[in-house]
Amino acid sequence: MITNKKNKIAVIGLDCKFPAESNGPDQFWDALINKKNGIVKIPEDRWDHSYYYDPEGGQGKTYVDRAGFISDVFDFCPSIFGMSEKEVADIDPQHRLLIQSSWNSIQNAGYRVDTIKERTGAFFGVSYRDYHDFDIAPNGVEGFTASNSLGNANAISAGRVAYLLGLKGPTLQIDTICSSSLMTLHLASQSLISGECDYALSGGVNCVLSPNGLVALSQMGALSKSAACQTFSKDADGYIRGEGVGVLLLKRLEDAERDGDYIYGVVEATATNHDGRSNGLTAPNGKAQEILIKDCIDKAGLLPEDIGYIEAHGTGTYLGDPVELEALYNVFGTSISPSKPLLTGSVKSNIGHLEPAAGVASLVKSLLVLKHKMIPPGLHLEHLNPAFK
Repeated sequence: MITNKKNKIAVIGLDCKFPAESNGPDQFWDALINKKNGIVKIPEDRWDHSYYYDPEGGQGKTYVDRAGFISDVFDFCPSIFGMSEKEVADIDPQHRLLIQSSWNSIQNAGYRVDTIKERTGAFFGVSYRDYHDFDIAPNGVEGFTASNSLGNANAISAGRVAYLLGLKGPTLQIDTICSSSLMTLHLASQSLISGECDYALSGGVNCVLSPNGLVALSQMGALSKSAACQTFSKDADGYIRGEGVGVLLLKRLEDAERDGDYIYGVVEATATNHDGRSNGLTAPNGKAQEILIKDCIDKAGLLPEDIGYIEAHGTGTYLGDPVELEALYNVFGTSISPSKPLLTGSVKSNIGHLEPAAGVASLVKSLLVLKHKMIPPGLHLEHLNPAFK
């Protein structure tokens, strides 16, 4: 398999903080390879969950008492970035995590921020505003200050990273919920290819700092009563929420090879589409997924038989998982056999669904698979969902 290097993007740095005490890529790999389950009971220092928990999921309640939590979500060293303790206290922890992870990703690539800042862009996926809704808004209008109003505006989350690190490339944040961080990869890649920047930070963040999301998603029936993402399983009953941050440092492949950068992996192509008017606003559309997969393979100049592993969305929903598997089978089915299977997994079984950061979690896992030349096992799958024929 040989493809043209033009318009290819290299991943030269990465950083992450995920459930299962995965405070960096090495610990994340250790958690995956040792089948650690990152889903735990809601920590007491988050909120008093007894008020919101009802196994039956009554009005205003959630039937879930677990999620994938990261350690030390509020920890941050302001002095590194020239910030005061007061300023940091008014900033959403999600934004703090993006700042720290961006710094770490650049260092992971072997660069100093001041050597690349002139031509570096920042593209991040951020959705929820738990810190604002649960910790600031309850104080009423009297609780708002100039500092905490700006500190909780997702619209400037990427801008704050660019400001603190001195980055002068294109800067934007995306909120397409579960696809947010993958959309940042798509847009960052386009920006690099067009020459808008020479380096790009791409990633996403999600923090579960309020019971509100758990209550809302329980009322929708989206969450797992078994408190697990049982991806592809006959026992799949919904997803479990997770939190974390992941940031990649990207560069044009030709430039990365010229400069002798360590390359974790290559983005051969990206593609995006929408279901349009279909089964429902949130219902998966297998045909649209199939079209998108084919489009991306074609753009990359590859064939289905060139693909050896799929890191799937795999939320662990009884109806959604078979739709995704069928779309994959329709694209890759003729190129696989018992002697040449297409291995497929989903990191959500290990750490939960990180929503706007879900895509980058899958990307980091896939890049570590390439680095270690090993595919870690998933969790919670004994019998395949019978809806997939």
